[in-house]
Amino acid sequence: MDDGTENRGNTPLAPPIREAIHDSELLLAHAASHGISLPPELVKIVVSSKQLLSADLADPSTFDQQALFWDARNQLGKAVHPVTTASLKASTQTGPLVSYRSLVGLISHSIRTTQPISPAERSVLWFRILAFVALFSLLTVQVYWVVGSRVLSETAQIVKQVEENSTALDALGADDPKGQALEAKKMVLEDEITIRYDILERWNMVWKAPLQLFGFTKKTPPAESPDYDDLQRVRLVSEFVSQAVELYLLPLLYGWLGACLYVLRMLAQDIKALAYTPEQDMLYRLRLYMGTLAGLIVVWFLPVAQADPNIKSLSVFAVALLVGYSVDLLFALMDRIIAAFTSPR
Repeated sequence: MDDGTENRGNTPLAPPIREAIHDSELLLAHAASHGISLPPELVKIVVSSKQLLSADLADPSTFDQQALFWDARNQLGKAVHPVTTASLKASTQTGPLVSYRSLVGLISHSIRTTQPISPAERSVLWFRILAFVALFSLLTVQVYWVVGSRVLSETAQIVKQVEENSTALDALGADDPKGQALEAKKMVLEDEITIRYDILERWNMVWKAPLQLFGFTKKTPPAESPDYDDLQRVRLVSEFVSQAVELYLLPLLYGWLGACLYVLRMLAQDIKALAYTPEQDMLYRLRLYMGTLAGLIVVWFLPVAQADPNIKSLSVFAVALLVGYSVDLLFALMDRIIAAFTSPR
Protein backbone atom coordinates (compact mmCIF):
# COMPACT_ATOMS: atom_id res chain seq x y z
CA MET A 1 0.00 0.00 0.00
CA ASP A 2 1.22 3.46 -0.85
CA ASP A 3 1.95 5.27 2.43
CA GLY A 4 2.75 8.56 0.80
CA THR A 5 6.48 7.95 0.52
CA GLU A 6 8.41 8.02 -2.72
CA ASN A 7 11.25 5.76 -3.73
CA ARG A 8 14.17 6.81 -5.88
CA GLY A 9 16.47 3.84 -6.20
CA ASN A 10 16.61 2.19 -2.81
CA THR A 11 16.28 5.37 -0.70
CA PRO A 12 12.78 6.12 0.62
CA LEU A 13 11.92 9.82 0.77
CA ALA A 14 9.45 11.11 3.34
CA PRO A 15 6.72 13.39 1.95
CA PRO A 16 7.05 17.11 2.71
CA ILE A 17 4.22 17.02 5.26
CA ARG A 18 6.18 14.81 7.65
CA GLU A 19 9.11 17.25 7.79
CA ALA A 20 6.69 20.17 7.97
CA ILE A 21 5.03 18.68 11.07
CA HIS A 22 8.37 18.44 12.89
CA ASP A 23 9.26 21.96 11.79
CA SER A 24 5.92 23.28 13.03
CA GLU A 25 6.64 21.94 16.49
CA LEU A 26 9.92 23.85 16.44
CA LEU A 27 8.09 27.06 15.50
CA LEU A 28 5.48 26.46 18.21
CA ALA A 29 8.23 26.10 20.80
CA HIS A 30 9.81 29.36 19.60
CA ALA A 31 6.47 31.20 19.76
CA ALA A 32 5.79 29.91 23.26
CA SER A 33 9.25 30.84 24.56
CA HIS A 34 9.11 34.36 23.06
CA GLY A 35 5.56 35.24 24.11
CA ILE A 36 4.06 35.25 20.62
CA SER A 37 0.28 34.87 20.88
CA LEU A 38 -1.29 32.24 18.62
CA PRO A 39 -4.95 31.30 18.16
CA PRO A 40 -5.76 28.23 20.30
CA GLU A 41 -7.40 26.53 17.32
CA LEU A 42 -4.18 26.89 15.30
CA VAL A 43 -2.12 25.36 18.10
CA LYS A 44 -4.60 22.49 18.41
CA ILE A 45 -4.44 21.73 14.68
CA VAL A 46 -0.63 21.70 14.67
CA VAL A 47 -0.41 19.48 17.75
CA SER A 48 -3.05 17.03 16.54
CA SER A 49 -1.37 16.78 13.13
CA LYS A 50 1.22 14.46 14.69
CA GLN A 51 -1.33 11.71 14.10
CA LEU A 52 -0.46 12.03 10.41
CA LEU A 53 3.07 10.76 11.07
CA SER A 54 1.75 7.23 11.50
CA ALA A 55 -1.19 7.54 9.11
CA ASP A 56 -1.50 6.53 5.48
CA LEU A 57 -1.22 9.90 3.74
CA ALA A 58 -2.83 8.49 0.60
CA ASP A 59 -5.99 7.60 2.51
CA PRO A 60 -8.78 10.04 1.52
CA SER A 61 -9.96 10.15 5.13
CA THR A 62 -6.78 12.11 6.06
CA PHE A 63 -7.09 14.71 3.33
CA ASP A 64 -9.18 17.14 5.40
CA GLN A 65 -6.72 16.95 8.29
CA GLN A 66 -3.78 17.49 5.93
CA ALA A 67 -5.49 20.53 4.43
CA LEU A 68 -6.15 21.96 7.89
CA PHE A 69 -2.51 21.40 8.83
CA TRP A 70 -1.13 23.21 5.78
CA ASP A 71 -3.40 26.18 6.41
CA ALA A 72 -2.33 26.26 10.07
CA ARG A 73 1.31 25.93 9.01
CA ASN A 74 0.91 28.95 6.75
CA GLN A 75 -0.59 31.03 9.56
CA LEU A 76 2.11 29.90 11.96
CA GLY A 77 4.85 30.95 9.55
CA LYS A 78 3.31 34.42 9.21
CA ALA A 79 2.96 34.78 12.97
CA VAL A 80 6.65 34.14 13.72
CA HIS A 81 8.08 35.90 10.65
CA PRO A 82 10.98 36.63 9.99
CA VAL A 83 11.92 33.56 12.02
CA THR A 84 11.86 30.32 10.03
CA THR A 85 12.69 26.74 10.80
CA ALA A 86 15.91 27.13 8.79
CA SER A 87 16.98 30.14 10.85
CA LEU A 88 16.15 28.39 14.13
CA LYS A 89 18.16 25.35 13.11
CA ALA A 90 21.07 27.57 12.03
CA SER A 91 21.11 29.19 15.47
CA THR A 92 20.72 26.03 17.54
CA GLN A 93 22.03 23.02 15.67
CA THR A 94 25.74 22.37 15.75
CA GLY A 95 28.09 21.95 12.85
CA PRO A 96 31.75 20.98 12.31
CA LEU A 97 34.31 21.20 15.07
CA VAL A 98 36.44 24.33 15.34
CA SER A 99 39.52 24.99 17.41
CA TYR A 100 38.69 28.56 18.43
CA ARG A 101 35.48 30.51 18.94
CA SER A 102 37.05 33.98 18.88
CA LEU A 103 39.90 35.91 17.33
CA VAL A 104 41.35 36.48 20.79
CA GLY A 105 41.48 32.74 21.31
CA LEU A 106 42.96 32.25 17.87
CA ILE A 107 45.79 34.66 18.65
CA SER A 108 46.46 33.96 22.34
CA HIS A 109 45.49 30.25 22.51
CA SER A 110 43.72 31.12 25.77
CA ILE A 111 40.16 30.28 24.71
CA ARG A 112 40.66 26.91 23.10
CA THR A 113 37.71 24.59 22.50
CA THR A 114 36.97 21.59 20.35
CA GLN A 115 33.19 21.77 20.68
CA PRO A 116 30.99 22.05 17.59
CA ILE A 117 29.39 25.41 16.86
CA SER A 118 26.19 26.41 15.13
CA PRO A 119 26.15 27.64 11.50
CA ALA A 120 25.38 31.14 12.79
CA GLU A 121 28.41 31.11 15.10
CA ARG A 122 30.59 29.76 12.30
CA SER A 123 29.45 32.51 9.94
CA VAL A 124 30.12 35.19 12.53
CA LEU A 125 33.59 33.77 13.20
CA TRP A 126 34.62 33.72 9.55
CA PHE A 127 33.31 37.19 8.78
CA ARG A 128 35.04 38.52 11.88
CA ILE A 129 38.27 37.02 10.61
CA LEU A 130 37.72 38.66 7.21
CA ALA A 131 37.05 42.00 8.91
CA PHE A 132 40.23 41.62 10.97
CA VAL A 133 42.25 40.84 7.84
CA ALA A 134 40.71 43.84 6.05
CA LEU A 135 41.52 46.17 8.96
CA PHE A 136 45.07 44.84 9.33
CA SER A 137 45.72 45.12 5.59
CA LEU A 138 44.32 48.64 5.50
CA LEU A 139 46.41 49.82 8.45
CA THR A 140 49.56 48.26 6.98
CA VAL A 141 49.10 49.85 3.56
CA GLN A 142 48.00 53.16 5.11
CA VAL A 143 51.12 53.40 7.27
CA TYR A 144 53.28 52.42 4.28
CA TRP A 145 51.70 55.13 2.14
CA VAL A 146 51.91 57.82 4.85
CA VAL A 147 55.61 57.13 5.43
CA GLY A 148 56.32 57.25 1.70
CA SER A 149 54.31 60.46 1.22
CA ARG A 150 56.11 62.15 4.10
CA VAL A 151 59.54 61.19 2.79
CA LEU A 152 58.61 62.29 -0.73
CA SER A 153 57.41 65.65 0.56
CA GLU A 154 60.68 66.22 2.42
CA THR A 155 62.67 64.98 -0.59
CA ALA A 156 60.95 67.52 -2.83
CA GLN A 157 62.15 70.28 -0.51
CA ILE A 158 65.70 68.90 -0.57
CA VAL A 159 65.64 68.75 -4.37
CA LYS A 160 64.46 72.36 -4.52
CA GLN A 161 67.24 73.46 -2.17
CA VAL A 162 69.84 71.60 -4.24
CA GLU A 163 68.64 73.32 -7.42
CA GLU A 164 68.62 76.75 -5.76
CA ASN A 165 72.08 76.23 -4.24
CA SER A 166 73.49 75.03 -7.58
CA THR A 167 72.04 78.05 -9.37
CA ALA A 168 73.52 80.40 -6.75
CA LEU A 169 76.97 78.79 -7.06
CA ASP A 170 76.95 79.12 -10.84
CA ALA A 171 76.08 82.80 -10.55
CA LEU A 172 78.94 83.62 -8.14
CA GLY A 173 82.39 84.68 -9.19
CA ALA A 174 85.54 82.76 -8.33
CA ASP A 175 86.57 85.09 -5.45
CA ASP A 176 83.10 85.76 -4.03
CA PRO A 177 83.15 85.25 -0.22
CA LYS A 178 79.64 83.75 -0.32
CA GLY A 179 81.02 80.77 -2.22
CA GLN A 180 82.40 79.07 0.89
CA ALA A 181 79.01 79.19 2.61
CA LEU A 182 77.31 77.79 -0.46
CA GLU A 183 79.90 75.03 -0.77
CA ALA A 184 79.34 74.11 2.89
CA LYS A 185 75.59 74.00 2.26
CA LYS A 186 76.21 71.85 -0.81
CA MET A 187 78.05 69.26 1.32
CA VAL A 188 75.16 69.19 3.80
CA LEU A 189 72.67 68.74 0.97
CA GLU A 190 74.77 65.89 -0.45
CA ASP A 191 74.46 64.11 2.90
CA GLU A 192 70.72 64.73 2.82
CA ILE A 193 70.57 63.30 -0.72
CA THR A 194 72.28 60.11 0.49
CA ILE A 195 69.87 59.77 3.42
CA ARG A 196 66.73 60.37 1.33
CA TYR A 197 67.96 58.05 -1.40
CA ASP A 198 68.56 55.24 1.10
CA ILE A 199 65.12 55.70 2.71
CA LEU A 200 63.30 55.71 -0.63
CA GLU A 201 65.21 52.67 -1.85
CA ARG A 202 64.18 50.76 1.29
CA TRP A 203 60.59 52.00 0.89
CA ASN A 204 60.50 50.75 -2.70
CA MET A 205 61.83 47.33 -1.69
CA VAL A 206 58.44 46.55 -0.14
CA TRP A 207 56.83 46.29 -3.59
CA LYS A 208 59.97 45.35 -5.51
CA ALA A 209 60.71 42.24 -3.47
CA PRO A 210 57.60 40.25 -4.55
CA LEU A 211 58.16 41.21 -8.20
CA GLN A 212 61.78 40.16 -8.03
CA LEU A 213 60.83 36.92 -6.30
CA PHE A 214 58.59 35.90 -9.21
CA GLY A 215 61.01 37.16 -11.84
CA PHE A 216 58.99 40.14 -13.10
CA THR A 217 61.86 42.58 -12.50
CA LYS A 218 65.61 42.24 -12.15
CA LYS A 219 67.34 43.09 -8.92
CA THR A 220 69.47 46.22 -9.30
CA PRO A 221 71.96 47.18 -6.59
CA PRO A 222 71.54 50.66 -5.09
CA ALA A 223 74.04 53.40 -5.87
CA GLU A 224 77.01 53.45 -3.49
CA SER A 225 77.41 57.24 -3.66
CA PRO A 226 74.05 58.57 -4.82
CA ASP A 227 73.97 61.98 -6.43
CA TYR A 228 71.23 64.37 -7.48
CA ASP A 229 70.29 62.32 -10.57
CA ASP A 230 70.02 59.08 -8.54
CA LEU A 231 67.74 60.80 -6.04
CA GLN A 232 65.54 62.17 -8.82
CA ARG A 233 65.23 58.73 -10.41
CA VAL A 234 64.21 56.95 -7.22
CA ARG A 235 61.94 59.87 -6.34
CA LEU A 236 59.99 59.63 -9.60
CA VAL A 237 59.51 55.88 -9.14
CA SER A 238 58.37 56.40 -5.56
CA GLU A 239 55.88 59.09 -6.56
CA PHE A 240 54.35 56.77 -9.15
CA VAL A 241 53.96 53.99 -6.57
CA SER A 242 52.59 56.39 -3.95
CA GLN A 243 49.94 57.67 -6.37
CA ALA A 244 48.99 54.13 -7.37
CA VAL A 245 48.54 53.18 -3.71
CA GLU A 246 46.53 56.33 -3.00
CA LEU A 247 44.24 56.13 -6.04
CA TYR A 248 43.70 52.38 -6.35
CA LEU A 249 44.86 50.16 -3.48
CA LEU A 250 43.72 52.24 -0.50
CA PRO A 251 40.19 52.95 -1.86
CA LEU A 252 39.88 49.23 -2.59
CA LEU A 253 40.80 48.38 1.01
CA TYR A 254 38.51 51.06 2.43
CA GLY A 255 35.65 49.67 0.36
CA TRP A 256 36.47 46.18 1.66
CA LEU A 257 36.42 47.39 5.27
CA GLY A 258 33.12 49.20 4.71
CA ALA A 259 31.59 46.05 3.24
CA CYS A 260 32.82 44.03 6.24
CA LEU A 261 31.16 46.52 8.60
CA TYR A 262 27.90 46.18 6.68
CA VAL A 263 27.98 42.37 6.73
CA LEU A 264 28.78 42.23 10.45
CA ARG A 265 25.95 44.64 11.21
CA MET A 266 23.45 42.64 9.16
CA LEU A 267 24.64 39.40 10.76
CA ALA A 268 24.12 40.87 14.20
CA GLN A 269 20.59 41.95 13.30
CA ASP A 270 19.70 38.59 11.73
CA ILE A 271 21.05 36.58 14.64
CA LYS A 272 19.31 38.81 17.17
CA ALA A 273 16.01 38.30 15.33
CA LEU A 274 16.76 34.56 14.83
CA ALA A 275 16.39 35.19 11.08
CA TYR A 276 19.83 34.00 9.97
CA THR A 277 20.05 31.10 7.52
CA PRO A 278 23.22 29.57 5.99
CA GLU A 279 21.99 30.51 2.50
CA GLN A 280 22.57 34.18 3.39
CA ASP A 281 26.33 33.61 3.46
CA MET A 282 26.36 33.60 -0.33
CA LEU A 283 24.64 37.00 -0.38
CA TYR A 284 27.06 38.34 2.22
CA ARG A 285 30.07 37.14 0.21
CA LEU A 286 28.69 38.85 -2.90
CA ARG A 287 28.18 41.97 -0.81
CA LEU A 288 31.86 41.90 0.16
CA TYR A 289 32.91 41.74 -3.49
CA MET A 290 30.51 44.53 -4.48
CA GLY A 291 31.62 46.79 -1.63
CA THR A 292 35.31 46.25 -2.40
CA LEU A 293 34.86 47.07 -6.08
CA ALA A 294 32.62 50.03 -5.23
CA GLY A 295 35.41 51.55 -3.12
CA LEU A 296 37.66 51.53 -6.18
CA ILE A 297 35.07 52.58 -8.75
CA VAL A 298 33.82 55.60 -6.79
CA VAL A 299 37.25 57.23 -7.15
CA TRP A 300 36.63 57.54 -10.90
CA PHE A 301 33.36 59.39 -10.25
CA LEU A 302 34.64 61.49 -7.36
CA PRO A 303 34.70 64.84 -9.25
CA VAL A 304 31.00 64.37 -9.97
CA ALA A 305 30.26 63.24 -6.41
CA GLN A 306 32.04 66.27 -4.90
CA ALA A 307 29.53 68.54 -6.60
CA ASP A 308 27.25 67.58 -3.71
CA PRO A 309 28.06 69.88 -0.72
CA ASN A 310 27.50 66.98 1.68
CA ILE A 311 30.24 64.93 -0.04
CA LYS A 312 32.62 67.75 -0.97
CA SER A 313 34.04 67.94 2.56
CA LEU A 314 34.79 64.19 2.67
CA SER A 315 38.14 62.71 1.69
CA VAL A 316 38.56 60.07 -1.00
CA PHE A 317 39.05 57.38 1.62
CA ALA A 318 35.92 58.40 3.56
CA VAL A 319 33.83 58.21 0.38
CA ALA A 320 35.31 54.79 -0.45
CA LEU A 321 34.42 53.54 3.04
CA LEU A 322 30.86 54.85 2.72
CA VAL A 323 30.19 53.26 -0.67
CA GLY A 324 31.73 50.01 0.57
CA TYR A 325 29.24 50.07 3.43
CA SER A 326 26.33 51.16 1.24
CA VAL A 327 26.71 50.23 -2.43
CA ASP A 328 23.44 52.03 -3.13
CA LEU A 329 25.34 55.32 -2.87
CA LEU A 330 27.45 54.34 -5.88
CA PHE A 331 24.39 53.18 -7.82
CA ALA A 332 22.63 56.48 -7.07
CA LEU A 333 25.68 58.40 -8.28
CA MET A 334 25.84 56.36 -11.49
CA ASP A 335 22.12 56.94 -12.06
CA ARG A 336 22.66 60.68 -11.75
CA ILE A 337 25.46 60.57 -14.33
CA ILE A 338 23.38 58.44 -16.72
CA ALA A 339 20.43 60.79 -16.29
CA ALA A 340 22.64 63.77 -17.17
CA PHE A 341 23.52 62.22 -20.53
CA THR A 342 20.08 60.83 -21.26
CA SER A 343 17.71 63.17 -23.01
CA PRO A 344 14.09 63.05 -21.81
CA ARG A 345 11.64 61.46 -24.18
